[in-house]
Amino acid sequence: MSTTKVVKTVVMYLELLNDELNKGFDIFRGQSEETWGLEPSISRLPNYGLEKSFGFDDWEYLETYLIETFQNSSVPYMNFEPTPLDWLVHAQHHGLPTRLLDWTSNPLKGLYFAVNDPSYDDKNGAVFIASRYLSGNSFDYTNIKNVMFYQSKHLNNRIIAQEGCFSVYPLPTGFEKFNEIREFLDYQLDEDGEINLKCKVIIPKECKSAIRQELRILGITQQSLFPGLDGIAGSIVNPFYY
Repeated sequence: MSTTKVVKTVVMYLELLNDELNKGFDIFRGQSEETWGLEPSISRLPNYGLEKSFGFDDWEYLETYLIETFQNSSVPYMNFEPTPLDWLVHAQHHGLPTRLLDWTSNPLKGLYFAVNDPSYDDKNGAVFIASRYLSGNSFDYTNIKNVMFYQSKHLNNRIIAQEGCFSVYPLPTGFEKFNEIREFLDYQLDEDGEINLKCKVIIPKECKSAIRQELRILGITQQSLFPGLDGIAGSIVNPFYY
């Protein structure tokens, strides 16, 4: 089972990682609020009326519509032919809800995403740490029964900068229709039957501002993680929230 730790500084966080390195942790996800679950972006769509108002039969029908519409409209902007999984990654990074959840292989970048949004400074943040026992680089994501991990190609600068990887979720089918999509802890088991999420690190709300400053000194900023003009603008403004 996973453990829960509390860290108040970057140094404490690194010391925790050093203590846990021999346990095979290699992916990290930071979230602004510790109470949020580990759920794919498509599950955050309000499902009320998806069947009656829009005519979708289930989550897979909805996903197929979203991805095919994105593909059809993306042709003029593509200079390569993505695999089916790469299409999901590409769509996710441009704001389309998918069955994916973003992680990073860099622990400091995972910490950044737990503290970067000052509008959540009144909430404790969290970094989830897991291992990729069930990882894969190529599989039919429409037929999976368990959460799988996917290390995509370097499709865009953000994936490169964020050292991104993804968990891929099964979607309810058939009579389940628009039942809730189960979250990470309901699925992921390692070879010993243990939950693959090994540690949840709580970042107290009163420590977020100081940790943002510490990460900035270490070069972990919005500009470094979001290459382009948006990242530059965010890095200019963010120091005002320390």
